This record gives sequence, C-alpha cells and structure tokens, in this order.
Amino acid sequence: MTVLLTGASGYLGQHVLLALLSAGNDVTVLVREPTRLGALATHPKVRVRTGDLTDERCLRHAVEGIAVVIHAALIWGAPRTELDLPDSIAAAKLFDAAGEAGVSRCLLISSTAVHRPFRALIKESDPLQTADLYGASKATAELMMWAACNTYGMTGLVLRSGPVVGPPAQAGGPFRSDSTLQALVHAAKAGHPLTVVAGTARQLVGATDVARVVATLVHTPHAEGTYLCVDAEPTPWERIAEQVVETARSESVIQVAPASSTSPTPRFVVDRLTALLGQSLDSKEALAQHIEHLVVNSVQS
Repeated sequence: MTVLLTGASGYLGQHVLLALLSAGNDVTVLVREPTRLGALATHPKVRVRTGDLTDERCLRHAVEGIAVVIHAALIWGAPRTELDLPDSIAAAKLFDAAGEAGVSRCLLISSTAVHRPFRALIKESDPLQTADLYGASKATAELMMWAACNTYGMTGLVLRSGPVVGPPAQAGGPFRSDSTLQALVHAAKAGHPLTVVAGTARQLVGATDVARVVATLVHTPHAEGTYLCVDAEPTPWERIAEQVVETARSESVIQVAPASSTSPTPRFVVDRLTALLGQSLDSKEALAQHIEHLVVNSVQS
C-alpha cells in the first residue's frame, strides 16, 4: 500500500511510521526537518519529501501516486497568529489535494479533546464540542476531511486518541507527555508531595497501540467512520502517582484531595474499536515505560 504520512517526525508520528513499515507499506513522509526522522529517514520503504503542509504545490506533489493519506500533524503558529488556526487550513488543503489526486482513503488522527467538556458517557456519535483551541482545531480538521471525502468520493476514517503514553519510537526520538503526569514526576524527583483528586481517572492509550490501530485501519477495507482510541478501563490518578513514586524511588507522600463534585468519571465507549481489533486496549506497560522515561530524562527544577 502506498501511504502518505504527515507528522512523521513527531512523537506519535514515528510510532505510526514504524507500524506502517512493519505492515509492509511504502510510506512517503512529508516533513519540514528530515533530520528529525533519525534512522527512519534511510529506511528502504520510506520516501522523504521536505516541505510545508501549508504549501499547496508541495502537497500536490506529495499525494501523487498515493492510495491512503494519514494526517497526524498539528501545526501551531506563533502566539499572535494562533487564532488563524493554520492546522485547519493545512488539513483543508491536504484533503483537497488528496481528492484531486484520486486518493482512495483518508485517515485523520484526531483527539478526544473534541468532546470537552467530557460527559459521563461518550460515544463516537456524540456531537462535536470543544473547550479549547486544540480541540477546536482537531474538530475543524475532522469537518474538513469529511467535506473532502464527500466532494471526491473518498473513504474517511477518524481516530480520536486519548492521552498517549509510551517511550520514544526510537533512541533519541521525540517524546511528549501529559502535563499532569509530567508534574507528578517533577514533584516526586524533588521530594515534594504528589496531590491527586479522589476518584479521578483517565482512559489513556499506548503510543504503539495507536500506531497498530492506524495500520489495521489502513488494511481493513470495510472500516470507515470514527473510532475512539483509548483503553477500555480508566487508570486512577492515585495509582499513577503511586507508580511515579515507586519508579522515582522517591520519599514523597501522596495527598488525595477530596473531589469537588460527585460527578462520575467520564468514560469513552470503545465498542467499535474492540470489534475492529477483537480485543480491548491496555496501556499498563506503555505507562510504566513512559514514567521511566520521564524519571530518567526530566530535569529537576
């Protein structure tokens, strides 16, 4: 399968690239800085195109001969231009170029942030609603993709990922972390108390799991529509804090603050994803590796 992948030089993008290559795909990556790909840049089944997602001419060259386009990149401008939502513009141009080139399928890696503020039970069919610019940008990208799919007759796929955990895809590769988890590690390394709210939890997802789902969707002809991509079960923040303290070999105490409301923990329904994979996701090992990476590499302030 010939695939175009955007965002391949990023944390999640490199995991996706590895999964696509493992599945035997020929992958074209569109990146601004090829050096960030590391050893992946010289893989025999990787074709590197240097360019910008906002450059229409560059996009039209990149989609030539491509069967599937996977958009995993998020662009943010400088603070003064952030409200211009360059990511939305790039998504519109990318999917339009894909349609004109005869691409058959488009896959957008979106985010559960399009559902904020979270309700008690969340499904793929729930209306889009956002509480921040990141969620708004992802929601707009989804609408841009569906518009292009309807215009050109392409099959569309949206994967709404939760907070991603796991180590870098390769040694020295890029890494990103949920800010709350990062703060817990910093506190533990400094010997400060770790404060979590009683009863709070999140449905995380392993980076390699997201990548595996993407590769599966690419090679599943009947797959279409939107999939929530998170663990079946939420991970309590108190348990995460305990794991951080243990991994950091810290003497920090864990303080459990009372919840400010009696609202239930939001839960994403992952029945569609479970049916696709034949099993549910569990990021326990990825979370352990993520915390270990943060403990080893974070700078104590």
